[in-house]
Amino acid sequence: MLVHLVNLFFKHGSFPEVMKTARVIPLQKGENKQESSNYRPISILSAFSKVIEKCIYNRLYSFLKKTNFFGLSQFGFRSSYSTEHAILKLTQFLNDAMNKGLLPATIIVDIDKAFDTISHKILLSKLHNCDVRGQVSLLIDSYLKDRKQILDTNGYI
Repeated sequence: MLVHLVNLFFKHGSFPEVMKTARVIPLQKGENKQESSNYRPISILSAFSKVIEKCIYNRLYSFLKKTNFFGLSQFGFRSSYSTEHAILKLTQFLNDAMNKGLLPATIIVDIDKAFDTISHKILLSKLHNCDVRGQVSLLIDSYLKDRKQILDTNGYI
């Protein structure tokens, strides 16, 4: 039954509106409780919504992997790749450069909250350029549109 429902969402390219509402709980991460920047929002979605998200992810990831979308230096968000792989690649680069008598340099930037705001229009355009089209594209667009959040602080909504 569950498989049938998920397949219907893919077939019709539509994510159910009722599953687009997240209950957001602020989780304290810093010492000062009075400072709003010391809280991280945790979004709680329905279990069924998470199942659909995982199905979308699996199909999209499989497609992008099959079409060789990921570059050799893409380590994040991929199974069997980690920060250790990135460090090893950087170390190899530095060693190779020094062995050639070069003076290698790197710039490492940690962009705070880099993915907190992503333009859905740009994301969908990039997916289209990767040949993610048709009903899957409509489903992702539907998933992203008209999402809602309810703030829950100590049981007060």
